[in-house]
Amino acid sequence: MILMVFYLESKYGKDWADPTTSTLNYTADEIAEGIDFIKSLVDGHVIMSLPTYYGSNGDNAAHQSTEWITGKLAGCFEWDSSATKYQDALDEENKPGFTVGEEIKFGDYNGGFSKVSMGLAITKTCEHPAEAATLINFLLNEEAGASIMGSECGIPASKAGLAAAQAAGAVKELVAEANGKVMAFVSNKLDPLFESNDLKANGTGVYQEVFDTVDYDNKSGADVVDILLDGMDAVGYTVE
Repeated sequence: MILMVFYLESKYGKDWADPTTSTLNYTADEIAEGIDFIKSLVDGHVIMSLPTYYGSNGDNAAHQSTEWITGKLAGCFEWDSSATKYQDALDEENKPGFTVGEEIKFGDYNGGFSKVSMGLAITKTCEHPAEAATLINFLLNEEAGASIMGSECGIPASKAGLAAAQAAGAVKELVAEANGKVMAFVSNKLDPLFESNDLKANGTGVYQEVFDTVDYDNKSGADVVDILLDGMDAVGYTVE
């Protein structure tokens, strides 16, 4: 789903949805085109079909797949914070060949979006909000905490925290390289409903239903676009 949105944003130069109003910016025909693009990658053996992947790996993540570990996949489309996880998962023969690639130009625009890898918040029902804030500040901003956190949850957004992590040598070079490439490339915004659980949940989410139907039943984008639009409408998108 993320790759499909990346493709559409690269071609049409508009956010998937308005980040303030959650109004979808794409027509049914444009989305069907995006789904058909993903299908063309499967049909052309650029990416594995879901039946093939599930049959070999169950619901394991890509970095846990036999194909990835043994170097039978040429690359992966992943979050920048996952770079070292994917390198570490490779067997000894393939680990030295791991590299952070360049962003793909699918069109005239630099599609794709960035998002927070990990956020910490204080709930309204917190019994000790001041102490909680002190802990969060320690972990993310102060030298002692930030130097331990490093880039384990992504590159720190806090300038002070990043400086402390870098000074301590706790920023992984691969993650920093990947983050730099992402932040220099992507130009679109992530809307707050994109990762709603009803849409993205493994096994039960609308996104999986859409692409499972395409792969298992050999359906086209036009056949399944209404499933996606109905699911988006159900979680609060404005679908025009």
